[in-house]
Amino acid sequence: QQIRIDLPVRHVFRLAARPENMPRWNSAVVESELHGRLAEGAVVLQRIHLLGRRFATEFRVTRYEPPSRITY
Repeated sequence: QQIRIDLPVRHVFRLAARPENMPRWNSAVVESELHGRLAEGAVVLQRIHLLGRRFATEFRVTRYEPPSRITY
């Protein structure tokens, strides 16, 4: 499935790359909190509700190249 968003990539990236916005587009993420500034090495804490289970997870930003790439 494809979705076309008629906005410049930099605008979409600004929204999609922010960990605190993950609950807006990922229904399993209840809460997502960035610790520090958004950059390589930043820590993200999340509360997840998936398949009837709730858990917390922590991960790091491993690559941050605006406006095209963020990896965890």
